[in-house]
Amino acid sequence: MTRTADTGPRELRTRLANLSLRDEYRLRRRLDRARGGDLGEVEAEIAAAELRIDARRAAVPPIRYPEQLPVTQRREDIAEAIAAHQVVIVAGETGSGKTTQIPKICLELGRGIRGTIGHTQPRRLAARTVAERIAEELGTELGDVVGYTVRFTDHASDRTLIKLMTDGILLAEIQRDRLLRRYDTIIIDEAHERSLNIDFLLGYLKQLLPRRPDLKVIITSATIDPELFARHFADENGTPAPIVEVSGRSYPVELRYRPLSLELPGGDDEDDEDTRVVDRDPVDAIGDAVTELFAEGDGDVLVFLSGEREIRDAADALRDLKLPRTEILPLYARLSTAEQHRVFAPHPGRRVVLATNVAETSLTVPGIRYVIDPGTARISRYSMRTKVQRLPIEPVSQASARQRAGRCGRVADGICIRLYSEDDFESRPAFTEPEILRTNLAAVILQMTALGLGDIENFPFVEAPDKRAIRDGIALLEELGALGRRTGATESDAGLTLTPIGRDMAQLPVDPRMARMLVQAHGSGCLAEVLIIVAALSIQDVRERPADNQQAADAKHARFIVEGSDFLAYLRLWDYLTEQRKSLSSNQFRRMCREEFLHYLRIREWQDLHGQLRTITKGLGWSTEKARDEASGRDQPNGAEKGEGGARRRRRGGKGAPDTPSAPSQNEAHGRSGTDAPDDAGRGPGGRAPSNRQNGFAETSGGQRNSKRRRGNSPQAAGGSTLETDDMPWDSTGIHQALLAGMLSHIGVREAESREFLGARNAKFMIFPGSSLAKKPPRWVMAAELVETSRLWGRIAAKVEPEWAERLAGDLVKRTYSEPHWSAKRGAASAYERVTLYGIPLVTGRQVDYGRIDPERSRELFIRHALVQGEWQTRHEFFHRNRELIDDVADLEHRARRRDILVDDEVLFEFYDKRLPADIVSVRHFDSWWKSARRKDPALLDFSTSTVVNEGTAALDPAAFPDAWRQGELSFPLTYQFEPGNEEDGVTVRIPVEQLAHVRAVGFDWLVPGMREELAAALIKTLPKALRRSVVPAPDFAAAALAALTPRAEPLRIGLARELSRLGSITVDPSDLDVAALPDHLRMTFAAVDAKGRVLARDKNLATLKTQLADQVAASVARATAGAERPPAAAWTSESLGTLAPTVRREVAGQTVTGYPALVPEADGVAVRVLSSPAAQASAMRAGTRALVLNALPTSVRTVTSSLRPTERLALSQNPYGSLDALIEDCRAAAADELIDAAGGPVHNPDDFAALVARIRPDFVSAVARLVRLVVPILAEAHRVSVALAQTSERDIADDVRDQLDNLVFPGFVSEWGSDRLRELPRYLQAALVRLEALPGSAVRDRQGMIELDRTIAAYDRLVKSLPENRRHTPAVNEIWWMIEEFRISLFAQKLGTPYPVSAKRIERAIAAVKQPHTS
Repeated sequence: MTRTADTGPRELRTRLANLSLRDEYRLRRRLDRARGGDLGEVEAEIAAAELRIDARRAAVPPIRYPEQLPVTQRREDIAEAIAAHQVVIVAGETGSGKTTQIPKICLELGRGIRGTIGHTQPRRLAARTVAERIAEELGTELGDVVGYTVRFTDHASDRTLIKLMTDGILLAEIQRDRLLRRYDTIIIDEAHERSLNIDFLLGYLKQLLPRRPDLKVIITSATIDPELFARHFADENGTPAPIVEVSGRSYPVELRYRPLSLELPGGDDEDDEDTRVVDRDPVDAIGDAVTELFAEGDGDVLVFLSGEREIRDAADALRDLKLPRTEILPLYARLSTAEQHRVFAPHPGRRVVLATNVAETSLTVPGIRYVIDPGTARISRYSMRTKVQRLPIEPVSQASARQRAGRCGRVADGICIRLYSEDDFESRPAFTEPEILRTNLAAVILQMTALGLGDIENFPFVEAPDKRAIRDGIALLEELGALGRRTGATESDAGLTLTPIGRDMAQLPVDPRMARMLVQAHGSGCLAEVLIIVAALSIQDVRERPADNQQAADAKHARFIVEGSDFLAYLRLWDYLTEQRKSLSSNQFRRMCREEFLHYLRIREWQDLHGQLRTITKGLGWSTEKARDEASGRDQPNGAEKGEGGARRRRRGGKGAPDTPSAPSQNEAHGRSGTDAPDDAGRGPGGRAPSNRQNGFAETSGGQRNSKRRRGNSPQAAGGSTLETDDMPWDSTGIHQALLAGMLSHIGVREAESREFLGARNAKFMIFPGSSLAKKPPRWVMAAELVETSRLWGRIAAKVEPEWAERLAGDLVKRTYSEPHWSAKRGAASAYERVTLYGIPLVTGRQVDYGRIDPERSRELFIRHALVQGEWQTRHEFFHRNRELIDDVADLEHRARRRDILVDDEVLFEFYDKRLPADIVSVRHFDSWWKSARRKDPALLDFSTSTVVNEGTAALDPAAFPDAWRQGELSFPLTYQFEPGNEEDGVTVRIPVEQLAHVRAVGFDWLVPGMREELAAALIKTLPKALRRSVVPAPDFAAAALAALTPRAEPLRIGLARELSRLGSITVDPSDLDVAALPDHLRMTFAAVDAKGRVLARDKNLATLKTQLADQVAASVARATAGAERPPAAAWTSESLGTLAPTVRREVAGQTVTGYPALVPEADGVAVRVLSSPAAQASAMRAGTRALVLNALPTSVRTVTSSLRPTERLALSQNPYGSLDALIEDCRAAAADELIDAAGGPVHNPDDFAALVARIRPDFVSAVARLVRLVVPILAEAHRVSVALAQTSERDIADDVRDQLDNLVFPGFVSEWGSDRLRELPRYLQAALVRLEALPGSAVRDRQGMIELDRTIAAYDRLVKSLPENRRHTPAVNEIWWMIEEFRISLFAQKLGTPYPVSAKRIERAIAAVKQPHTS
């Protein structure tokens, strides 16, 4: 029994070697777990497995090889190499038969029994057709011994011995079968194409072979550098894998070089050595080449061109040539299937096929005898600078050029014309750069990371990609939140790990950006819609635009446009197709697609991919139904906050990184540039198409679309809806935010009013012209892809908001902060935030709380500004006590004009800094802390005097700097300012404008007691040097002089001059002390303020301030005493003007305002107005009373001039008034003035006025007539003087006399001078006439007299300017003016005599007498 138990497992283990590889591995593990237990079930399974192996071995059909194929001739060599080596390289040209015969050779060697022979192809079409061909040659049904698996289709079973598949399918199987135990042989076909998938497989197999010594790998390639693969699979000794060369079937090809640049002779002379280079147009060169080839004989021509536009241009040019019996056909990936199939259909005559590089290796066009090769192609290339996949036009490699030339040697001898020189060909690179070296590696890196292959930079690629490209791929995945870094990891990707988002993305067979969109859509409740969009973006556009029907196609497709979003157009198109699918039969639907320029097969592919993605997302536990329910239940129907938050939470597993726009996915890179696209790397959990694929549109629209969505099914005209439309059947905001999650580095902001957008890393792009956003681009857009052709274009775009990008980007955004400052309004430190995403400014100048950014700096700003400088509105009592103490000390500094009393801000800062905790960074933090801290120590933050006053500072006498200035019963506040250069520097007395008229300029020259010694010393320094030498040092003499004076008892200059004369034993005149030379702060500033304390004006001279504000002073007094005024009236009655009081008093702002009512003449009569001074009152009363008297006593001109002779009337007509009436009116005014004065006027009530008029009336007319008679000789003499002036040649003397005449006789001179002075005017005018008549003989003497006269007049002018306005017209001042007129007589007409002695000295004494008692 024991021996049976011991040998049972051993025998079973021996039998395992004859089972399939998968069964051997599975059952060995069962045996290991059994450990001597019941082995019956295991033995039964082993027996079943043996039967399966027997069945597989029996299923091998007879194998025959077509003798005409070159590979058949090398069959034994290939078989020996496979049997002897783990890896074999088979190199052969297209047509050698290696693709179909090598699997049969392997089968004949016994491969395919324990495991399947896996045979990969880069394209689905190739996988399907090769499988059909092999099955046909073996005489078996497709799907039995020979099967195939491609995207959406699985025609393989457990009985399959040879399995054709796309390389993407094999990559997907690696996720479930890491050691590929399903296969005992793997054939990688067309390895020379070096796609991403092929390079990934070759690297993975390199790692796998040591762990699977039983696995055979055969690499088939064109004869393009097969040694590279041999070196890649070298054994541990460095011996390369064996290469078996197989020749192809081809005819000789003649190469002709016809370069576009031709070198021609420089002139007509053939011997001329000078040459010139002429560049031909490429289109013309193609036409010439076609013409040349057709001359060689019949046969089709294949022309390689770089793009659709070049094909259209060449086709138009060739049609213009009108070549007989010639058909021009285009061939490129975007053509409809029907148009592509025309190339393969039989045809009469000749054919010119214009193709992109799709015809280089992907398709074999039959019947081609001639090839025209311009030598260029659009080659997908990733730009590390702009992080976008570009499609630039580049010269093709030598290998590609040979492939093109080989296309014309299949059926007969061929000719290839190259439109470039042979030297150019020799200078080109030997091979096309592998795709892995010119694309974004994000998709590959994501899959490799999901497979756990370790350090990507050390992965054994055939040719390792550039490290920068690897970093860009990693960066994109970090941008998408798919990759994170393990704690402590370095920048090397060895520290990378998949985030939950990344794990979800790795299972989605789409470009990483689109996978990220689906993850975000799942979180934001719009997965159903985004599945449709992502499926559409992953395939070639279903909307066709034939070159000959572009406008018609555009018109049909315009129905699906959604303004503001190209993405939502896919949803509208999907809904439309869903409805049509329901209502039409299959044939009708196909016809509808053809008529409306929709590609039926691509629609099926869209439907199938959508179904597969839906199945995969369902397998991940995502439910589109649940997502829609959640979305419909939100309060905000267009919001995606919940989903975004979830996405952000998941995203935190990986740190953000700089952007890297994704390369097109494998599907995009090939499917959009060729006729048959390879599969994507990922295929979902099962790697198979969903079983319910046939449900397609119907299931989606029926099961997942609510009724509201179905209402939007009918397509509308372009512009029929916008992103902001409330009734849009989709959550457009949620959809676009989900899409934006995968396009963060594809956003752009429009620059100014241009159509150009600033994108990531300063890239500039424009919206592709075919987009609905191209004509009216929004401010912010996202684009599904950025492709560079003639320029960088953003294709498939939509309007976005920068806030979405900021929320979705998370750590990817860069935040910079500028201008940290204290914000009293916020009660915290603030700064301006700038948020950028890859250099794109999402936010500029946003004010944010600085406390969370830089707490230490924020605390400093809080203490310095809020507490120290007082920029805080608070009720805390300590704060107000401290501010009052600081203000008091600061005011003392201003008064004393010192800066050493108050401590500086740093001392106060240190005071608070020591007492406040470190976490107090704002008002909110302070209030919370102080609430408890003040209970323990209420005086903790209180200043004391010693806190704010510097040590050793001398105490100040408050009386030396009083707060107010008193003048009589008036009191005005004083303010002090210590700011040299400021207009209020020094002491300012603030006078209410209502009181300005009552303030006298007395005493202000003494300033305040605390400044008098400085003032006196400064005045001493203004003395002339001869005097100043006797009174130095000035401060000592100033103190001594002030000690002997009584402040404000007399003008300071008079008292100071007197005492300095006594102390210095010199004579100091008050005028020697120059007040104007004093510094501004030693002269009182007078500021007039309104009721609100606002300064209306300020000046150092009180009289100037009064003059400046005269109107405002009068208006303010009038406002204060408004009840005492009366409107204008023509007659004075008790009702009209009433009785005028001498003064009116009102209390305004605590001060008594005194007004002076007076009669004021106005346009409508005489009104009662309250004036601001007695002088103004007296002047107005005189004028107002006169106006009322003249109204009461009308006088005619005839009455007062009836007694005059004609000569006298003539003299009156030559008056300066301009009319006789005006002259008589002035005489009436003068008569009224004299009679009113004689009668005791003016009066202040209507009764006294009536009595006044009664007394004046009898004498009024005679008084006017008397004045008229006095005026007659004056005007006669004035006329004679004017005549004499016209005859005088001495201009200076004549100017002096003319000025004298103008000052004596002028409009209004009668009432101005009065009858007493009028009697003297003829004598003054006669003296002027005598002076003029004595010329020119007296000119010398006259000019000498003018010198004395000018000196006297100058002295008089200085007197008038020095006097205040109210003293300039006093009798004493007026008398000096008349003395000057008498002085003229004594100088120039002494014979006329003067009534009293007059001289220059007498006039100067009179001036001094006026000045003496009033000098200030």
